[in-house]
Amino acid sequence: MKEQIKEIKILGFPIWKSVKTEFYSRRYFCKQKIYESVKIDKVLETFSKELSSISNSMEFIKNKILLCETSGANLYELQQQIRKLKSCAVNSFSIAETHKKTFLPYRNFNSGKEAVLLATGPSLDDFKPIKNAVYAGVNGAFRYKKVNLDFYFTKHPHPGFENWALNEGKDIAKFYGKIIGNFAHTGNNYSFQSRANAHIYAASHNNAKVFYQIFAEPEPENKEDHIFTYDIDSQVLVSCYSIVFAAMQFLLWTNPSKIYIAGADCCPQTARKHFSDSKDDDLKPETPNETFQWSVPRVIGGWQKMKMFAEHFYPNTQIISINPIGLKGLFKDIYTESYAEKNLSDEERKTADIY
Repeated sequence: MKEQIKEIKILGFPIWKSVKTEFYSRRYFCKQKIYESVKIDKVLETFSKELSSISNSMEFIKNKILLCETSGANLYELQQQIRKLKSCAVNSFSIAETHKKTFLPYRNFNSGKEAVLLATGPSLDDFKPIKNAVYAGVNGAFRYKKVNLDFYFTKHPHPGFENWALNEGKDIAKFYGKIIGNFAHTGNNYSFQSRANAHIYAASHNNAKVFYQIFAEPEPENKEDHIFTYDIDSQVLVSCYSIVFAAMQFLLWTNPSKIYIAGADCCPQTARKHFSDSKDDDLKPETPNETFQWSVPRVIGGWQKMKMFAEHFYPNTQIISINPIGLKGLFKDIYTESYAEKNLSDEERKTADIY
């Protein structure tokens, strides 16, 4: 059964949407997924909040206009508010237009297949390839020679990327990320924004697609807060301080039966290190160690939120961690023989799932 989508919008805002496939049927009212037990009061409350948000923004501008006659400072504040609203609107249209081209063709693209997400941590040295799987790599994973990548994601302009993209990687589906908004880790002079955007100008030259993402602070204790994006063909992707989350949102969108995670070590002690075939000079020397002590827990928090998101929106896709360290116990864990021999105790090996 071909996917059937029906949607009703008012002034560009989605009021009603239904999605039907041979696997599932979903309905949304004001972006909220509707279940059989949902009460109409809850639906109307959501709708009311959306309208209230628009109304509050317009009321704010109206009030500021009334005050402009007596205060130049208020005029400046009004101008700033209008600029923010305009920027938000422009970004929303740009993202929707770009992501429609970038991601829509891949919806259910890997249905029934197994997929592997390759990060670049040291544990990747012990990874044993999964036969007949689809592979998505991030950043320096293109240097991993035991498998051929099908998809590639980056937001870091590392040396060597473009040479690979124009040669060995020329026929691979490549996705270059751009972060919307500013970010700087307080407490040192390290600016994440300065290196967290791929060379967008090189995307067309390298036959790559562009996507947009924003930073989000994960709050795992909030069980109801789904920070990640389901409709990636029209909305911005979410990054919890790592490109792996963009790749993961994409792989889930392609609807594989299983996703294996390899090389996502999430370990502060080895955060500066990569698998042996990679090049540690990809990581700029000015990146201080304390940045990783600060960011790794947030990345782990992002994975905790990813688990909630995947279980809710993609219940038929199983997620499996290969040789996990920081993610141990979060998803189903399996180990390679070489990793288990070096890192697991005799007792742990007795119960470990080794493939």
